[in-house]
Amino acid sequence: MENKRHLLLFLHGGGTSSWMWNEQVKFFEQDYAVWTPELPGHGMNEEKYFSIDETVDQLIRELDTVSFEQISVIGFSLGAQVALSLVSRQPERFERVVLVSMLASPLPFPTFIAKTTAMMHPLSRNRTFAKIQAKQLEVPSSDFERYFNDTQSITKSLLENIIYENSRFKLPVNVHELPFPILVMAGAKENRLIKKTMAQISNENEHVKTMMIDGAGHSLPYSHASLFNETVHRFLSQ
Repeated sequence: MENKRHLLLFLHGGGTSSWMWNEQVKFFEQDYAVWTPELPGHGMNEEKYFSIDETVDQLIRELDTVSFEQISVIGFSLGAQVALSLVSRQPERFERVVLVSMLASPLPFPTFIAKTTAMMHPLSRNRTFAKIQAKQLEVPSSDFERYFNDTQSITKSLLENIIYENSRFKLPVNVHELPFPILVMAGAKENRLIKKTMAQISNENEHVKTMMIDGAGHSLPYSHASLFNETVHRFLSQ
């Protein structure tokens, strides 16, 4: 990995893990160093507590151990919130950022929302329910077992942490000052709050380019992998 000058850091969404980037890894690894860490409590990361700020702290510590001429970050959903928090913490360190299906529209009563939603946690243990959710998210059938295993590993308290962090996230105060190109992507079938976030961040920073993908929902990197990869590749090459 150290032989390549440009590092791509991919941050997955909540309830998945690094497998969601399989198509991106295959596409980008010949030309870039690719790193796909797993967020706390996901996949092989056995942490039982999730915090965006603490996750950013850990990523910075790990980035401090490597050396690249360029670092770009691609984040999906919860991972996009982490990505934006990361690059806003040390903007001089990053080359470009891609934010996919990101929510930055704080909801009222995030603690209540988190506790109420986490009450549905037992359903995640149900294989039939998981299949319905996977279908809605357009998770490829070949990845269902990985998706199901990930949902099994998330505890109720961790789910509550994730929902709380996700529902209270807002744009960093210095978002208008970020000096590098930012690509914000979402599927046309995404909910209105994610579309609202796209418009808001575009208004806040002149370096932002937004792109809505017809036919896609909250599944863009894998349901439209080829289009996504080519779009990100062009953005990184500009």
